[in-house]
Amino acid sequence: MSRKNKKKYNLPQPQPQPQPQPRYKQIWYLTTFIVGIITAVILNTPNILESLRKIPIEFEKTKTAFMTWKSKDKEWEGKYISNPEGYLDFETMKLSSVSVEIVIWPNQGGISGTIVSPYICKELPFLKYAQLRGNVNFFNSNKAEVEVWDHISGKQVVLGKLLLSKVDSILIIKNISPSLLLNNEIRLAKDPNLAKDEINPDYDFCSKNISS
Repeated sequence: MSRKNKKKYNLPQPQPQPQPQPRYKQIWYLTTFIVGIITAVILNTPNILESLRKIPIEFEKTKTAFMTWKSKDKEWEGKYISNPEGYLDFETMKLSSVSVEIVIWPNQGGISGTIVSPYICKELPFLKYAQLRGNVNFFNSNKAEVEVWDHISGKQVVLGKLLLSKVDSILIIKNISPSLLLNNEIRLAKDPNLAKDEINPDYDFCSKNISS
């Protein structure tokens, strides 16, 4: 009896299962990826920073141009006194007969300067003048609010607040806070005879105008 040949079947061989990457390799790949991103950012940082720096610069340029136009800075600049020489219509200007001098230096909508009044001369003679700081009104470039201040005994002291109104060459000054700086509203006019570099406070104003 012949022996039957048994069929041979090719059974599927077990496939090797993918082994998970060792943890140190996973960390290495992640670290490499992060380092790559940081490197790219660092390499491009100059461009990024340059772009970011341009934004405030351009904004400031626009703001400066606008504020210079809006506040008409140059029209505020000058020394304002009660008896300027050189005006043909002096009699019609109705200036106050007071011993007050105000110097104004404008800058991009802001105002700095000095003021001398009888109160300062008599009560604070060591100052010779007090300082001004404030801003031109955003909606009305002919008005400005300023603080009168200075250093007294090593501290900044605000002596009062004033409202300044400009009508051509005339400056109208009012107290807007309780203050002894000025008794009433006063009218001064810009000295038309001064060059830009001559617009400075008169350090001898008190001795020349206020009797002790």
